Amino acid sequence: MGISTNGILFYGICFGNDAAFIPSDDPWGWKEQFSEWETEAGGAFLSYHCHEDHPMWYAAIKGAEITAYRGDERKVPDLATLVPEDASERLRAFCEKIGAEFKEPAWYLVAFMS
Repeated sequence: MGISTNGILFYGICFGNDAAFIPSDDPWGWKEQFSEWETEAGGAFLSYHCHEDHPMWYAAIKGAEITAYRGDERKVPDLATLVPEDASERLRAFCEKIGAEFKEPAWYLVAFMS
């Protein structure tokens, strides 16, 4: 039996494991807190890749994320059609809400291992 991974392609910002905005006393309590901010930020959201024991955090634009689960293939559409014109502004607003450093967004291909 091998290791299963998901491939994740997204437009956004990678924070890595240096995410000071995630409460260290409750690293998984962020979901409730950030869900209301996601709505306020107009479609940006927070997630992670790598592994649950070693999360690598990222912010992305809803609709500009494609996941290939457990080796399934996914056809990738024209990426330019997935990114709204105001994506940078949305991500900047989201970063301000959560207290994260804003970086210029880009397309990232990452993996999640379970």
